[in-house]
Amino acid sequence: MTVVKYILVGLLLIIGYPALGVSAELTVNSGEGDDVTIPCNNVIHSNCSSTTWLYAQNISQELVQVVNNSHRNEKMTIGSDCSLHIHKVSTADAGSYTCRQMIYGKQLGNDAVVYMSVLTVVPPKNLMPGSNVTLQCLLYTYYGPGQCNKRPFNSLTLRWLNDSDTDLQGDPRYQIHTFSCDSNLTTELQQTDNSRNWKCQLTDKGEVKISQSFNSTFTVTDRSPTTAGIVLGVALLELCAWLLLSW
Repeated sequence: MTVVKYILVGLLLIIGYPALGVSAELTVNSGEGDDVTIPCNNVIHSNCSSTTWLYAQNISQELVQVVNNSHRNEKMTIGSDCSLHIHKVSTADAGSYTCRQMIYGKQLGNDAVVYMSVLTVVPPKNLMPGSNVTLQCLLYTYYGPGQCNKRPFNSLTLRWLNDSDTDLQGDPRYQIHTFSCDSNLTTELQQTDNSRNWKCQLTDKGEVKISQSFNSTFTVTDRSPTTAGIVLGVALLELCAWLLLSW
């Protein structure tokens, strides 16, 4: 009877707790500066004190523990459903996140792995009309900056839009060069580009996921020779007037 009892208990454990391994891969796409929630899809024990989150920034890095229920910091916390909340995501937060539940030193169920990518637009400097500017849109992934040629990122694409959500690809004014998830837009700035929003959009098989915008506020509003000549002429006239009055 005792043997039968242990056999039944063993069968219940096998049914209740699936074989250890890795569950289906999920992805979370976020924009730099966003607040993000990463779900834990292997919750077996409802008490999240048994939940540990592990992180690897890239494929060559070993998993390290980032937070558990007893260690909360300002950036990362665990929710009541064992999900991981990250405040103000940065590009350094891209990578793989593994949710693991442990009871008395033994793992419950499979690891739940979530890959988070972070989209950013690198801001250029010294914007002024008549100057050439290059905007870089970059997606940071588990495989590195701009790397989307492997699963689960190989269905992601980038595109550039203006502030009226018009696709800029094919417009002769813009030169757009994209490799994987690294896209560069080059153009000569015009007066009408002052305070304009440029949007980089991330799509997955045509479905819009997230976007990041850059506002082109000019540091110098006009660099034309005519304006420069007028300013210089006024300065010379003021100098001559001052010399005459002081003579």
